[in-house]
Amino acid sequence: MCDITFLPQTEPPSAPQNPSVVKTDAGKVTLSWEPPDHDGGSSVTGYIIQTAPAGGGKKKKYDTVGKPNGNTFQYEVTGLKDGKEYVFRIKAENPAGASEEFAELSKPVKASLVIGERQTKYFKLFIN
Repeated sequence: MCDITFLPQTEPPSAPQNPSVVKTDAGKVTLSWEPPDHDGGSSVTGYIIQTAPAGGGKKKKYDTVGKPNGNTFQYEVTGLKDGKEYVFRIKAENPAGASEEFAELSKPVKASLVIGERQTKYFKLFIN
């Protein structure tokens, strides 16, 4: 007699949820997101973060700028040009592959220091 084990069929996960900007600074942007609603039947093993300069119509050339692991829900994208606007998108991955759809930010993000934030930090340090 032979034992047969049926393994559940896995598929790529859905896209991550609720991508957002946590912080901008000179030449960098910190993004966050939530895990996908559907993991495809297997744990999410990582995320693919891509960016492209804002503008340029529908045909943008995206570059992969990060591949954090599946337990990471925040990532700092560095090496951006200070003051330039970028669009970002994120995919989720599991052993079956990457999500078909991307989670995209709703509008472009400028990679620059927010003056009000900088002044507030300095003021807090000065008072304390």
